Amino acid sequence: MNLLFVFNDDFKIEEFTDLCEKFKIKEVSLFPLTSAIEINRKIIACCNNIQNLKVIVLNSARIIDEQVTIIRNEICRWSAHLGENKIGAKTVKEWLLLPGLNVSSWWFSLLSEKNNYKTDAFFQIAQVNAVRHIIRNRKYDICVGAISDIAVCESFFNLFEKEGLDEIYFIGSQHGKKLTDRKFSEGSTLSVYLKEIKAGIYALRRTLQRSLVAKKQLGKMRRRLKNIEDESLLFVSYFPALDKEAAKEGVFVNQYTGPLQEKLGREKNPIIWLLMFVYLGNYQFKDAIKFVKSFVKQGERVFLLEEFFKYTDTIRALFLWIRQICISLFLFRYIEKTRFDHPSFELLLHKPIVKRLWLSSFFGTVGMEGIIFSLIFRNTFKRINKIKSCLYYCEMHAWEKALNAAKNNVNKMINTIGFQHVSIAKNYFHYFYDTSETVMTGQKTEMPLPDVLACNGEIMYSLLSKSNYPCITKVEAIRQLYLADIISKPYKTREGQPILLVAGSILEHETQAIVELVHYSLGDNNGLRIDFKGHPAMPMEKIFNNIRIDPKSNDYNIRNDNISKCLEDAWIVLVPSTTVSIEALAYGCEVIIPVFPNSMLMNPLADFNDFYHRVISIEDLADVVGKIVGGFSKQPIDKYRTFVKEYFNLDPNLPGWENLLREVNVNKGHKSVKI
Repeated sequence: MNLLFVFNDDFKIEEFTDLCEKFKIKEVSLFPLTSAIEINRKIIACCNNIQNLKVIVLNSARIIDEQVTIIRNEICRWSAHLGENKIGAKTVKEWLLLPGLNVSSWWFSLLSEKNNYKTDAFFQIAQVNAVRHIIRNRKYDICVGAISDIAVCESFFNLFEKEGLDEIYFIGSQHGKKLTDRKFSEGSTLSVYLKEIKAGIYALRRTLQRSLVAKKQLGKMRRRLKNIEDESLLFVSYFPALDKEAAKEGVFVNQYTGPLQEKLGREKNPIIWLLMFVYLGNYQFKDAIKFVKSFVKQGERVFLLEEFFKYTDTIRALFLWIRQICISLFLFRYIEKTRFDHPSFELLLHKPIVKRLWLSSFFGTVGMEGIIFSLIFRNTFKRINKIKSCLYYCEMHAWEKALNAAKNNVNKMINTIGFQHVSIAKNYFHYFYDTSETVMTGQKTEMPLPDVLACNGEIMYSLLSKSNYPCITKVEAIRQLYLADIISKPYKTREGQPILLVAGSILEHETQAIVELVHYSLGDNNGLRIDFKGHPAMPMEKIFNNIRIDPKSNDYNIRNDNISKCLEDAWIVLVPSTTVSIEALAYGCEVIIPVFPNSMLMNPLADFNDFYHRVISIEDLADVVGKIVGGFSKQPIDKYRTFVKEYFNLDPNLPGWENLLREVNVNKGHKSVKI
């Protein structure tokens, strides 16, 4: 008999080996959904101790990544069709219209946004589809799963049952029970609904508390609003994205805008800053209030988003949210009956995952925040009524759609500019929509888009143009302009000890996986210096502590200096989901990107195979690093730098921004944007 074992890291190995011995398994195929190298090694070692047992380790990372690509090609159409699915006389989008706000909360949902940084649902579907691919290409007598996530667990059971497998077992968190004797109930129990509802109420309570504290500490806005000049530019940004040194003097300098803010200042364009608090760099909301207070004292026009949340909005948000919950329950029950399917999305198979995504979208934090943002931005445009343009960082979040919808409702003459300020990977599903959804029809259910979508380079412009966004244009990459200076200088000759820089991402499990990959592959160093640089929100010290590896005893260097200095020193950069991969090319580094079975490949360079090395296993990494140290490179450094200049628009004179600002007529009266 042969057995397929699908597992993550939530089980006892003895449970699995006992099953192998009980059924006298002759061949076992391992399909790991975890990147934990130690677990994989232990399983293989235990299997090798069983007499006459053949062990096959399937390349799960590669197979799952292939399924992600298939989903990527279909997801925009699937999402669009789901939103346009007609239930009775109305579409899903029409059912979810928010009274008085003239926007459909469909656009705030994760089903529409498809943001893989906010949900694992689409990657989990890819994992299930990958196992389906394996089963359909080979017959297995027994399938065993060790899956900690209950929705994914149930989806695998649906798969095994649908494919006609008679012997199905789950171990670990599923208590070793045969699944045909087990009922999965969490997806429909009251506890799941209550958990999401509790999260939604907490989001509303937090917003109200912040609003009360901000208004108490900063005082009434009426006096500050009187000082706003006509024809001002409203700039929506994040806190704490500011220059800390300038902030000490009470001067607001946005960390992301750099020369653009200077240009606007030279041309006497009045700016109003609206700051959205996010948790970054150990800052708390009270710190945001403290900074804004100091800015206001120095005459800066700075507001916090929560200042525009009214007391009465609490009742209105609660009513709209409860209404939305009731409607969404009705809609999903109908969709369940009709079995709304697509090639990569079978409701019968993926229902537990899709249902949880649906609940999160309309019940929980996501469902409540979309309504809150709609109310806040509606109040903002009503109270700051002297503005003619609104500029914000475009990352295709729900709050951006709420902003554009509120602008359309309050004052359509205001021009909104969404600045795509970061790099984009094709697996950033949330940046892409079916072309049927980007057509501006004038209907209440249309997607709320900015009047101008400003892209920071030729490659990004080409990529986003595939969604047929109206009024898309190219401007300079403000945050990456420093790369122009790097590219203009002769590249540094690599001499002495080779240096590998391991750059972490904002995701803990991904950073942990990359550290383990390096440790087990290159732990002996062999003359290689290994530097580790963590993301500002995910320090390397925390990662090493979690996996109980002592960096000092392994001669690892944790770098806390600027990333540019780290790149200047490095020969090779090993990087998961971060823009550092593009920046590394400007410094002439060879870039290595790992693929893991427990996280989606989100690196923006991953779509350009000629400019990086892809690795999956510890053997791959050791082999590639050895070749690079020996002198191998994917491309000449000049080609790397040419690619960077094509990726980012690095003209320091900002002609693109100058033309755009002229078109939106910042200095004179209102007019429609024509790019």
